[in-house]
Amino acid sequence: MERQMQQGEEKAPQSGSRSSHLPDCSQSQPLIFLSALIISATACTDMEDKVTDFSGKWKMKSSEHFEDLLRALGVNVFLRKIAVAAASSPAVEISQQGESLTIQTSTSVRTTNVSFTVGQSFNETTVDGRPCTSVPKWETDRKISCEQTLQKGDGPKTSWTRELTNDGELILTMSAGDVVCTRVYERE
Repeated sequence: MERQMQQGEEKAPQSGSRSSHLPDCSQSQPLIFLSALIISATACTDMEDKVTDFSGKWKMKSSEHFEDLLRALGVNVFLRKIAVAAASSPAVEISQQGESLTIQTSTSVRTTNVSFTVGQSFNETTVDGRPCTSVPKWETDRKISCEQTLQKGDGPKTSWTRELTNDGELILTMSAGDVVCTRVYERE
């Protein structure tokens, strides 16, 4: 049964005839579509295979502006001094399954564990211990950024990023308002 032409449609050339300005694609269109589908599926698989692997045990190599970050969060001077001393050599262990990460950070004062999947919101605490909802996302193929929203109370806007450099270093940034703390880690 022939379908009726709708307004604006051009009549396709009859089989065996060719329009001077259109190639005969009657045999190649399904092949082109199939090729595009295969390329698209391959690209999706390649993206999944290219998730950066943050797993491992990490030791801190350098830290800048950690006390300034705590000050911006309103931590008193006594607790800041304790926190800076305790966090001077944290042990960090990251395990990862695809886009799901678990990060354990141990200092002489406390151990924190956080588990999340990139692209899904989760609950955690800010560096000064306030409960927040966090939303991690891929900023680049090697960098996760995470905005934090306090669940109660007021305070500066907080966020963090974790990036794996081409040199194999892990760079953690933590922000409170306009203060940015940068910590660089290397694999043990």
